[in-house]
Amino acid sequence: MFGAAINPLLNRISVDPNVCSGKPCVRGTRIWVSLLLDFLDSGTTMDQILEEYPQLTREDILAAVAYGAERSRRRFVQETFSLGAEQGFRLDKALAMADAIEDEEITRKLALRK
Repeated sequence: MFGAAINPLLNRISVDPNVCSGKPCVRGTRIWVSLLLDFLDSGTTMDQILEEYPQLTREDILAAVAYGAERSRRRFVQETFSLGAEQGFRLDKALAMADAIEDEEITRKLALRK
C-alpha cells in the first residue's frame, strides 16, 4: 500500500492531463507542486506562501511536500490519476508523462546553473 493509504494528504494533489499539461497541482487549483517545493527550497516560509496564495491551506503545502517525498521514492498514487482514468487516460501513460516532465525540469534546472 502506497501513497494516499500512507498519507491522506496526498488526496489534495491532482494530476490531470487537461490541467497544467498534467503537472501535479494542488487539487482544484493550477498551483504546481513543484512551485510550492521551489518556494520552500528558496527559504520562503509557509506563512509567506499562504499570504501570496490565500486559496491554499497549510495542509495543501504539506501535501505538496508529501507528494515530493513519494516521488523521491518513485511511488505513485493511483487516485492521483483517477480523473484522467475516467477520461480514458491510462496510468502507464500518466507515469511516463510524469517522468518526462520531471526529466525536463531537471535538465532545465541544470542548464540554469551553468
